[in-house]
Amino acid sequence: IIDAKSFKCTKELPSLGHSIRYLFKHRDQVWICTDENVIIINANTYSVLNTLKTPRINCIVSAGAYIWGCSSDSAIYVWSTNGEIVKTISGHVGYVFSLLSVGNFVWSAGWDKTIRIWNSRSFELFKEMEANNDVVSSLILVRNQLQLSLIHISEPTRQAEISYA
Repeated sequence: IIDAKSFKCTKELPSLGHSIRYLFKHRDQVWICTDENVIIINANTYSVLNTLKTPRINCIVSAGAYIWGCSSDSAIYVWSTNGEIVKTISGHVGYVFSLLSVGNFVWSAGWDKTIRIWNSRSFELFKEMEANNDVVSSLILVRNQLQLSLIHISEPTRQAEISYA
């Protein structure tokens, strides 16, 4: 753990056994994703709260009372904040690379060249869109007046935009 003001190491966590692939902070928790586990630690005491055996998680977002994670096994996992699995969502084919929480929806993007929009309360598919015949590796939200723009970049030199009004 590095202090942001002094840039000094203030705490060294024990070895996790695998490299860290993704970090996510939710309230007083830090979710640490490795190739085989998600480890939930208390952000104040650094104690391990839970260890979840999972496929490789590529991205985590919070939506309402739940934590959503997308994986290399084509699934989207929904957990309670203590790490109990609430729902496993299928729909994508291949890696799911990115998630984005927008209001009552979670957007997902993956190897199958689709963007899917899920209702974050019912976990049902709301809408599916083809993504310009290219793999979508990342999602961000840009707010311009009444328009929500979804931008994906699948290669450093290429950019595409899909607008959702």
